[in-house]
Amino acid sequence: MTVHIYRLVDPRDGSTKYIGQTVNMAQRLQGHLNQSCFNNIKKGAWIAELRAAGLSPLMEEICQCSDKDANAVERIHIEAARQAGEILNSKLGRPTVEVKNVPVSIGMPLLALDRLAELAKSRHMSRSALISEALRASYPSAFEGIG
Repeated sequence: MTVHIYRLVDPRDGSTKYIGQTVNMAQRLQGHLNQSCFNNIKKGAWIAELRAAGLSPLMEEICQCSDKDANAVERIHIEAARQAGEILNSKLGRPTVEVKNVPVSIGMPLLALDRLAELAKSRHMSRSALISEALRASYPSAFEGIG
């Protein structure tokens, strides 16, 4: 099954406020709007503030992955977004047991970590450098001032 890793964006400034995962983007957005205050007080307050101003959060897909890899991929993106600025996730994603074979979106179809070695070698890079490149592309402000 395909899972969408998404971000909720503040329409006023374009900042990422929340990272999540879902199999149905439209249904999940409605869930955030209808139950915004029950499971995450900060996120609920932010959505209520937007709605009072006649606005709604924007939902953008970050990447797609398999349901087996979704927890690990979500965690990677939550941590990267945390490094970039204020994010309203109440925790660091869902717990995951296995992190190998995590797909990473690098401007091409999703790639599993066990295939990253081959791509990294062809680019004369390490796997970690390749993952870092993908995260830098997705969250440039998290890496400002870092070599």
